[in-house]
Amino acid sequence: MESREALAELIASGRYEYNPIGDTLLVDDIESTISLEERGKLSGLTVIVKDQNKPKVTMGRVIAIGDDPLAQERFKTGEIVFFSHLAGSETWIEGRRFRTVFCSEVTGRLRLRAQERACDTSTADSGNQ
Repeated sequence: MESREALAELIASGRYEYNPIGDTLLVDDIESTISLEERGKLSGLTVIVKDQNKPKVTMGRVIAIGDDPLAQERFKTGEIVFFSHLAGSETWIEGRRFRTVFCSEVTGRLRLRAQERACDTSTADSGNQ
């Protein structure tokens, strides 16, 4: 059996890539741009928050989709999805932390409103003429 270091070298070589299997999504977490500590500083306060009490990530961008046909139909690479802070499992790829989430753990997604999508489509069509 190969050691963890040998596996890391294989992945770093660029000859291998990670592909989710089944109804799983590989998600890049989107963290809040301003922490509680930074909010406190803006208010002139000193805030100390224990790690277990810090807000957990509940949204992310879809990086890869498993081979389940329903998952591929329901989700698109690049879209933003929402999930519970307990959802998924941590996955490290090339030194970066990602989250592997089952489709059933996704509680919603961020999409343009139908009216906005229609405007985008008509603008794109008029630009092609």
